[in-house]
Amino acid sequence: MNEDKSNMNEGQEESFAELLAGSSAPVRLVPGEKVEAKIVKITPDWTFIDINAKGEGCLPSKELTDKDGNFFVKEGDIIRAYFLRTEEGEMRFTTQIGSGPAARNMLGDAMREHILDRKGGGKGAAASSKVE
Repeated sequence: MNEDKSNMNEGQEESFAELLAGSSAPVRLVPGEKVEAKIVKITPDWTFIDINAKGEGCLPSKELTDKDGNFFVKEGDIIRAYFLRTEEGEMRFTTQIGSGPAARNMLGDAMREHILDRKGGGKGAAASSKVE
């Protein structure tokens, strides 16, 4: 019977260790770091994304609309986004190329994935920010 208790405790310790590992402090992202994230909520101004164990982030909803203002993504879709900064306690992301570290990482990814050619030209539908 003591053996049964020690086996039970051993199983509990493993479960506790797994729980402890899963509840570690949030991972800090560096500007320009790429994430693939699920869209959890779309509002007129902000789109909120789930970046797994790293928490939630947001990006301007206008980045996910066409020229007529229609969304080309929906809640539940997975998108590729780049971390910009933490502002007012929220992690801010972008899908568009701007300037700074995020832009350099995005351009490097685009060239590696053959989305941009060396002259900066896009290659059709592959240039979409939506991840299939």
